[in-house]
Amino acid sequence: MIISDLLTPEIIEFIKIIAIIVGVIHMFAGFILVFQTLKMNRIIKTSNGPIFDLISVAYIAILIGTLILILSA
Repeated sequence: MIISDLLTPEIIEFIKIIAIIVGVIHMFAGFILVFQTLKMNRIIKTSNGPIFDLISVAYIAILIGTLILILSA
């Protein structure tokens, strides 16, 4: 039995739905992480604040890009 025999169109659609759900949950967790980091940087006033802001923006861009790729697949 080959894997291509097991992967019927219904199973492929189910895998896509699971990937979309995981992607959305990961994106929400990423948004929470980024906003909490930005909030913490405002409270603590570290000298590395702008670096954390840049990393946060890059992380959000990666999350949104990943979600767009998942949805378009």
